[in-house]
Amino acid sequence: MTDSWVNAPVLEVAALNYGVRWLPERHPIRWAANVFPVELVIPGWKLRLSETELKARPEGCAFNDEGPARADLEPNLQGWAASAEVVDHIRMEFFFLDAEMRPIAPVSLYGVGRLQVGASDFGTSREDLTVEIVLERVPMPLWQDESPAAREAREYCLRPMRALRRPVPDSAYGLVTQLEEWAGGLQEAADRLRVSRSLLKQTKALSGWARQRKAGKGSRILSDQEIDFLRKVIEAIIPRLERVECGMDPGEALNADGLN
Repeated sequence: MTDSWVNAPVLEVAALNYGVRWLPERHPIRWAANVFPVELVIPGWKLRLSETELKARPEGCAFNDEGPARADLEPNLQGWAASAEVVDHIRMEFFFLDAEMRPIAPVSLYGVGRLQVGASDFGTSREDLTVEIVLERVPMPLWQDESPAAREAREYCLRPMRALRRPVPDSAYGLVTQLEEWAGGLQEAADRLRVSRSLLKQTKALSGWARQRKAGKGSRILSDQEIDFLRKVIEAIIPRLERVECGMDPGEALNADGLN
């Protein structure tokens, strides 16, 4: 006669562990002393963040497998990374390390066990950076997810503009073109984002004729003031797009006079 299990092991997720990368926009960064650890709560999860790792524990919900737990948490992490970059000018990336599991039923005649499973999705690598910018606070999560449309605007318009890899007029023209496709027209985009149609129309016209974007007949070099106007439009519009795509209110009505 051989030993046998009394019950099949029943496990639940105790915590999900992620590595964290902080990516400089233009200049290397480091953190001030005493910033970490940071503890915060998002819907269904309690988080503890260090400079290099994030531990997320389910709060008020249970998951018997790593997959559903990650599917519930990771949209929040994507939204957090998006709001950090758009609002706080801090780029952060999360990469999955492992899941900590705990038994919620007897495993054998002789006791219970603890199991840790999972593997890094991308691996970890750390590089020493020259210190230039000191960050004194961690950006708080503002959005619970990020749609493909919002991510495209952030990654292809806002990020390269801030990093000086894409001319401001080209980023502005690309953004307005994307918004028209997203909403089905300029007026529709203005309505959904609660901005004036004239603001989007002026942005498209000004950026469309910019020689910094495309040299051609009728194009001209925009003034510093015009470039600054286009930059402010991009900085104002993309957070609205992120909020609308999360099902949130876009904010107060905006026209050209309301740009900071």
